[in-house]
Amino acid sequence: MGSKQVGQAPVSRALLSCLAYSAASCSMVLLNKAVLSKFDYDFKACIMVLQGLVALGLMLLSKRLGILQFRELEWKLVRVWLPVNVFFTLMLYTSFER
Repeated sequence: MGSKQVGQAPVSRALLSCLAYSAASCSMVLLNKAVLSKFDYDFKACIMVLQGLVALGLMLLSKRLGILQFRELEWKLVRVWLPVNVFFTLMLYTSFER
């Protein structure tokens, strides 16, 4: 009856995840603006690929160190999160506009 499902994240962890995602999003937008205005760098796709690789590397390192836990990649999970990531990428791309 009042039992908790195994693997269910507490509300505080979910809130922390949302805050971390928001902080990462804002910092990436600000970094993009700074790079484009300071260095007059016009290779938007290169910056986005580099940011994605750094994020992936940090996630894998955090998982190896036991800081993060996440499931292995499954196509069902990819289909669920693909629209979110497409809109996030579009949001980052539009942040490059001056």
